Amino acid sequence: MTGPIIPWNSCGPARVAMVLGYYGVHMALATISAGTRPSPISYMRADGIAPFARQLGLDATRVKQANVNTIRSLIANGYFVTVLERLKEVDKVLHFRVVWALDDQRQVFSAGTSLAGP
Repeated sequence: MTGPIIPWNSCGPARVAMVLGYYGVHMALATISAGTRPSPISYMRADGIAPFARQLGLDATRVKQANVNTIRSLIANGYFVTVLERLKEVDKVLHFRVVWALDDQRQVFSAGTSLAGP
């Protein structure tokens, strides 16, 4: 899975673009931003993803406070999982990543970030 390396404060729309691209839907980041953010000057919030995806005919569900087992189950059922996390443990800046695989043996997830790529 690939996605654009993008400027600051566009990680949410870039992650949506990454998943849409997998399904053959290619859309400008500005269009995704307009459809997922509450206002042009705000950050994208997690609750903006599912309604936007549904407008495009895709299935999407927001899951709050998921754990590893929840993520494992979603991936096993063919879903991409967008997670919202802190860039650094002490940082207040939140960042979206897409998780698309889990290796139980190595105990690692495969995830992509718009700051560094997959």
